Amino acid sequence: MRFGVVSCANWEAGWFSPYRHLAARTDLDAVLHLGDYIYEYKSGEYPEARSVVRPHAPTHEIVTLADYRVRHGNYKTDPDAQALHAALPLIAIWDDHEFANDAWSGGAENHTPGTEGAWAQRVAAAKQAYFEWMPVRPSTQGTTYRRLRYGSLADLHLLDLRSFRSQQAATGSGDVDDPERTLTGRAQLDWLKSGLTASDTTWRLVGNSVMISPVAFGPSPPSCWARSPSCWGCPRAGWPSTPTSGTAIRTTGASCSPTSPTTGSATPSSSPVTSIWRGPTTYR
Repeated sequence: MRFGVVSCANWEAGWFSPYRHLAARTDLDAVLHLGDYIYEYKSGEYPEARSVVRPHAPTHEIVTLADYRVRHGNYKTDPDAQALHAALPLIAIWDDHEFANDAWSGGAENHTPGTEGAWAQRVAAAKQAYFEWMPVRPSTQGTTYRRLRYGSLADLHLLDLRSFRSQQAATGSGDVDDPERTLTGRAQLDWLKSGLTASDTTWRLVGNSVMISPVAFGPSPPSCWARSPSCWGCPRAGWPSTPTSGTAIRTTGASCSPTSPTTGSATPSSSPVTSIWRGPTTYR
């Protein structure tokens, strides 16, 4: 089994040539998109205007249902994205930019209630447009966390790390140690742990949109698992303890596995980020 892995596709930051290269491959079973399929910013905000490769549509920051629909539709006009969708199944989850930067359950860094309306209304609009335009059918209403099974070979657990999470803790803030902080919410965490424990497949794969391992280079990113004490360690607590347990986590840009069952090779590109995730090729 072999997956392509992509994320972080900023329309204005570069061309989607990695999609074209993945579409041309004949050795992939599917492509995992681990979040930031679109970006919400107005044109010229991220990256700055002088670095824009091609302008967003609409050019203003997207807030309403109509805005999110147009932005998704514009992404689908990209010929490389079209080639990828035509060639391979796309298994997607969302991260923050499908809504707004640094989204959490009650708001986002890039959301101003006074001028952009209620956060709940914006989220509802973003989710409706997402499910209209993306090949995703939720197993739980209003979220992308779900489980896919590949015979006796693998279970793929896909997470939603924005809809239920606590607000990000500022660097240096004591809030990071609050035991009530959560990244997954209790229901999703229990679902993940029970699924990992009950799985009878050779491999247990987890698709995850933020870094799960603490990082050694400076402060941890504000959205990572290490900043949510009630969640950190919990996926590991659900993993079988034997060295042949075969559990692997794939994250946008970083991978953590206690048994190293996969190989990932980063492919240099501008946008989106891409890599190949290769697992076992035979069924038990």
